[in-house]
Amino acid sequence: MSDNTSIEWTNATWNPVTGCEKVSPGCDHCLDPETFVLYEDFTWRLLGDVQVGDVLIGFDENEPTEGRERKLKKTVVNAVWRTCKPAMKVTTDKAEVICSGDHRFLAHGFSRWLYAKNFSLGTQLRTIGCFPAQINNDQYASGYLMGMTDGDGTWRFTPGQRSNKKGFPQCYWRVALADEEGLYAVQCHLSRFGLVADIRPFSVNNGHGYRKSMQRIEIRSISSLAALDQVLEYQENADFGSGYFAGIFDAEGSFHRNIRIANKNRSYLDRVVAYAELIGLSFKIEPKRPNEVMNARLYGRLPDKIAFFTLTQPTIKRKTEAFLGTSVDAEAAAVTKLEILGERELIDIETTTHTFFANGLATHNCYALTFAERFRGVPNHPYEQGFDLKLWSDRLELPLKWKKPRRIFVNSMSDLFHKDVPDSFILEVFNTMICADYHIFQVLTKRPSRLVNTGLTEKITQHILRLTGSSTWPSHIWLGVSVENSSYAWRVDALRKIPASIRFISAEPLLGPLDGLCLEGIHWLISGGESGPGCRPCDPQWVRSLRDRCQEAGVAFFHKQWGGRTPKAGGRVLDGRTWDEFPQAALVASLS
Repeated sequence: MSDNTSIEWTNATWNPVTGCEKVSPGCDHCLDPETFVLYEDFTWRLLGDVQVGDVLIGFDENEPTEGRERKLKKTVVNAVWRTCKPAMKVTTDKAEVICSGDHRFLAHGFSRWLYAKNFSLGTQLRTIGCFPAQINNDQYASGYLMGMTDGDGTWRFTPGQRSNKKGFPQCYWRVALADEEGLYAVQCHLSRFGLVADIRPFSVNNGHGYRKSMQRIEIRSISSLAALDQVLEYQENADFGSGYFAGIFDAEGSFHRNIRIANKNRSYLDRVVAYAELIGLSFKIEPKRPNEVMNARLYGRLPDKIAFFTLTQPTIKRKTEAFLGTSVDAEAAAVTKLEILGERELIDIETTTHTFFANGLATHNCYALTFAERFRGVPNHPYEQGFDLKLWSDRLELPLKWKKPRRIFVNSMSDLFHKDVPDSFILEVFNTMICADYHIFQVLTKRPSRLVNTGLTEKITQHILRLTGSSTWPSHIWLGVSVENSSYAWRVDALRKIPASIRFISAEPLLGPLDGLCLEGIHWLISGGESGPGCRPCDPQWVRSLRDRCQEAGVAFFHKQWGGRTPKAGGRVLDGRTWDEFPQAALVASLS
């Protein structure tokens, strides 16, 4: 809210409505809903199912300092939008992805973000691999129980054995851990085979005279032990191998620069090596340490480590979180094919790191909420509530307090015609604009369809008639639509159906040519390049074409900026001069 704004084509901003659940199509970095993204638990899930608050795995947006690498980090989803825009399919030798042309990916071999639309065959991107298959079957459950037993369990049972009360040795199966998550996983996998066991307190002597508190899960029933004996059998298949890895890693695994599984029993570690081969990984046994413990170590780069966690799905969070902070030592994925697709539904998200992994490729995301969220909680700021939609009744009469005539941009970073703004509130806004007829009000929307298709235009016209005695929309209330590229030229067609006295187009940010744009019934056009982090370039020829057609059609033309890292970075000069035209007849009439 300001009566002194830096926006060149207006004098003040007035925000009776702030916030929005969708900022598109100006938003970039869009992907197909069927794209897999990597979550903090190392599962790959569809982008179409992502919700605000979900925690993904991302990485540093920028390299911290020279000589240091980006690190893996947790990243929280701040916002999710759906939009419809042209898409392209990028195929690499490791993965493929459907995205908007303005989506950015991290290049391999040097620290640069590349737009998909600028790719060529052979362009190399960074990938960590993508393994979306989630295993949940009897083979995996059996493997998990076997791995946990070999790693940290006690198994004393022989088929045919009977109760120790009849002279047989005591029999039982037990797993004891300090991390309850592993025991809950054991419970879950046991239940798959109809076996029930409770988690109970347990303590062991650590060898130095101290008792270590732990938890245990135990079976002593002869019938249950006999049933468990049928489950605890080694199998030669990948699903069992994945489960075995998860169980033995939860029991004896660790991560410190690399993934290791420790044990004194060489036969267990030989099985680790064998099951690794089944699921496409390479483990090797390191020399025995002085305490007789040996390690089986994973050999490979970051994609191999990601593959381990995603293919095996260990349960204990403490151990998997130790992996975060690892350098993004990704492999190269070379572009092998580029295809232009038609317009389709795409999804745009914002995360706290501005990064995430899409089908294994290191990718960037939208900044749309960045500005608004910076001011969440700042008293009396227009974005005190971040980007949540809010109606400000106490601001409705603010323009009436400004005695000097001025051009007022209504809802500078929101939309008066958002679907959740009641018709009654919109009419109150119009009431103020009608009464303050010594100002010019510039109302800009991306939602002209609400005016045209819901009867709202007729409601506003009737409201104007009641207040002024005429159904003609006042000349000091201008109505415009945003048109970022040719896919949204339909908004101009909708605008022409609204009887505003002054209709205008804001082609900012201009993201593509508008060669077929019809200017009939339009009085003013504003052009401008995008500004801010990750801004997309504006081709001067796109702007020249708009200027030339405005001159031919008698439409006032205003070029706001070329854009860049900051709004003023590229200046405003087009062909040796600035262009600051307004619809003069209406301007003179409104301020007279």
